[in-house]
Amino acid sequence: MVEDAENKTGKAAKKMAVVITRPPYQSLAGKEALDLALVAATFEQSVSLFFMGDGIWQLVKGQQPEVINQKNNSASFGALELYGIKQVYTDASAMKSNNLTVQDFVLATKVTALNELGSLIASHDIIINF
Repeated sequence: MVEDAENKTGKAAKKMAVVITRPPYQSLAGKEALDLALVAATFEQSVSLFFMGDGIWQLVKGQQPEVINQKNNSASFGALELYGIKQVYTDASAMKSNNLTVQDFVLATKVTALNELGSLIASHDIIINF
């Protein structure tokens, strides 16, 4: 489960779930989700990322978005740990149906069953879907 966090003032930080369900480069949703997570973490919020459904494709290594004149978002995932974002979950059923493994991803994630993801997301104070 996601642990309660406190900010520097000793007050409990709000727990924010950022749920990403869209594939990369179809829209700006993936980039916006990542930007939101990093900004929220800057303001000492406890942020968890959930990659579900087609959103798991955001994490796949070896993307070449420059072919379609897009910027590669995957380089930004390296900043998550610097911002204190350590709770990153992926949808086990989406991985299985797309023949993906954690070795296919640009960062380590917690592979989680869909029903457990629902419980984890529900434990957050703020839920934002992309």
